[in-house]
Amino acid sequence: MAHIEPTVDYYALLQVAQTADQASVKSNYKRLAKIKHPDKNPTNPNATRDFQLLLEAYQILSNPDTRRRYDSQYLFNKHAQEAGYRSETRESGLRHLNNRRWELENKIFEAQRMVDRYERDLRRLQEEAEMDTKEQAAKGGWWAYIWPFGASRGGETKDEHDDRRRRELHRKAAQRIKEQHLEEQRQFISCIKAQLQSTNCEIKRFLEEIEREEREKEKKGHREAQKRQAEEEERRRREFQAQMGKVQKKSHNQSAKTQRQSSWTEQKKDTKMENARRQANSGSHATNRSTNPLRPNMVLCDHALWWPRVDGTHLCSRCLTHTTRFAFRCPRCNKVACASCRDILRGK
Repeated sequence: MAHIEPTVDYYALLQVAQTADQASVKSNYKRLAKIKHPDKNPTNPNATRDFQLLLEAYQILSNPDTRRRYDSQYLFNKHAQEAGYRSETRESGLRHLNNRRWELENKIFEAQRMVDRYERDLRRLQEEAEMDTKEQAAKGGWWAYIWPFGASRGGETKDEHDDRRRRELHRKAAQRIKEQHLEEQRQFISCIKAQLQSTNCEIKRFLEEIEREEREKEKKGHREAQKRQAEEEERRRREFQAQMGKVQKKSHNQSAKTQRQSSWTEQKKDTKMENARRQANSGSHATNRSTNPLRPNMVLCDHALWWPRVDGTHLCSRCLTHTTRFAFRCPRCNKVACASCRDILRGK
């Protein structure tokens, strides 16, 4: 039997579908064997190996038992490879999504730090503005707001007033810039959070897919185990039936042999008894037959012993009919009779 290699696609080698019948497998093998025979390809260094693979494919697929075994092993390996490829692809995609989630979370963290920083700066600018207002109120009182030029009643000079106004303008400019940056960072955080939510949904979908395939794999493994168990039980049943058939055949042969031996022994015993009787009574039997074959034997006999068979043509001493094939002779008185008369004489 050819070795089954479940990693080789024998159907592709024979150029037939997996549902092809035996006639298609055989015809394609004959056609390809003529094409790929090493004698037809002397320049191909792999011609012998290719032809051996072709022959191996035909030997596997032309036998229903080996084809069924190959189909189960090849499809299992094929599905396992496809499942492994899908699993590897999912794991790669899941790693990519997890890395992306980490990057997005890191961006949100950094952006939130900037938001906190701008909010602190804006609070500081607001505090500085309130402090300047309080200082101005403390220095000039009410007149500092009414008469900003020159020396006020509080004693604020023009230079002090200009310096205060310059600080106020710088503060407002810085406040506008920081408020703009703060709004940009908040919008950036909102955008990143939306991307993070989408990424989390993708990760959840991947995990659900993996969990679903794990359940399907477990169910498939259970079905395969049941199938293998059923095939094993069927194989054991066939082996048991074959073994019982051999035992019955052997017993029948032994019984027939015993019966033949018994029949041969009985026949041999009958022959030996017949020869001994003939030797003992040959003289008297010849005299009686030559003198008067119709005269009954005067020896008193109950004819109870077993009568051996005597082949040939004989005259029945009772009904006086001639037997064409055989008759029976009493071993005690040598009376010859046909089968019916023998039974009557023996009292049956």
